Amino acid sequence: MIYESFGKVAKAHGRTPVQAVLRWHLQKDTIAIPKPFAPSRIEENFNVSDFELSVEEADCQSLNIVFEKNSSGEWVLMATVNNRWTI
Repeated sequence: MIYESFGKVAKAHGRTPVQAVLRWHLQKDTIAIPKPFAPSRIEENFNVSDFELSVEEADCQSLNIVFEKNSSGEWVLMATVNNRWTI
């Protein structure tokens, strides 16, 4: 689900799903800690400042089903087995 949702947004901007996820975090003022090792992936992760998700893309239901705020105001990733990981 997460890859399909961000994949659609990424394709609309000519970006990778990872770039869409990182951009989403930037626009939501949350912290993402990518762990790439390949220089090309590191460069890809830095190239997210020259595009912006629309309000509809950043807040659309298909993305917020994957991410939602917990009672502490933190964004959490919802897993299919109802486990949560703090982003």
